[in-house]
Amino acid sequence: MYGNHTSLEAIEVLNEPHWDIPLSVLVDYYHRAYQIVRGTCSGKVAVIFSDSFRAGKVSRVLSDSAMENITLDMHLYQLFTDQDRELDLEGHLHKACRQWPKTIREASSRLPVLVGEWSAAMDESRVDYTNDDYCRYFKTQIEMFESQHVGWVYWTVRTQDGGAWRLLDHPEFIAS
Repeated sequence: MYGNHTSLEAIEVLNEPHWDIPLSVLVDYYHRAYQIVRGTCSGKVAVIFSDSFRAGKVSRVLSDSAMENITLDMHLYQLFTDQDRELDLEGHLHKACRQWPKTIREASSRLPVLVGEWSAAMDESRVDYTNDDYCRYFKTQIEMFESQHVGWVYWTVRTQDGGAWRLLDHPEFIAS
């Protein structure tokens, strides 16, 4: 219905496919989904593909394809793995400033990249983070995304969980 609407910029075909889906299965799905989108939308509409938390591998395979006007969606969080939960604030900042830029640069050397999800949330079960800590982490990530010239989307404005996930609970993030 909206395939050729002037306001339609992009369509993401799948959000966060699990990282253990075989890459060949995922890429086959992406190719078929791309054909469907291109059959109903003009070429000016970007097709967005999740990196499935494997940015290097997915960007490498997709960049070798004949697909045009595609973007890689990366979701960057630091609270879901045991390794991330062990980090203190300085560890989180280091990962955001030193490790993530390498991952983004590698992927963006092949395809346009969008950081489609990120937040200031860190694992609160181990450390009592202060509001200043969250603000610092928030600002550090934005500065890094901007330095890498990638678009980004904060997750989320509202959620039932509240806390650092909810941007509306933290107007100081925006002011920082």
